[in-house]
Amino acid sequence: MDGPRKCPASGQSIKIDCDPGYSLSDPQSTVTCTEHGWSSPPSCIKHCDMPIFGNATAIITGKPFRPNDMLDYQCLDGYENRDGSKKGSMVCGEDGWSHLPTCFKSSDKCGPPPGISNGDITSITLKMYHPWSTVR
Repeated sequence: MDGPRKCPASGQSIKIDCDPGYSLSDPQSTVTCTEHGWSSPPSCIKHCDMPIFGNATAIITGKPFRPNDMLDYQCLDGYENRDGSKKGSMVCGEDGWSHLPTCFKSSDKCGPPPGISNGDITSITLKMYHPWSTVR
């Protein structure tokens, strides 16, 4: 609703629609004109839609998610996060979700990098590397 509107006639109701990416803070989608003005002035607040998951599923679903709401997810069987966990969380922020799940096949890990002739690895080497990891 763009700015305050004068109340045309007592008893008249109007439906409230929020801009895309916003939802009503109160689930009621209409306001009614009373002798004292509009009932419960509506407010549209930012929300995050349910994300599309790749190789993961939401543990608890609900819609819409408001800023600071947390969504827990679990990687599908045979998949894990970069930290080796099967579960994770993401937070709804003003600009959308903090991150999307990055679950990858556990079997896709790489072992230590190969030796380099006439060169050396300058980063700390690990026993296992997750997909998309880099070594200097």
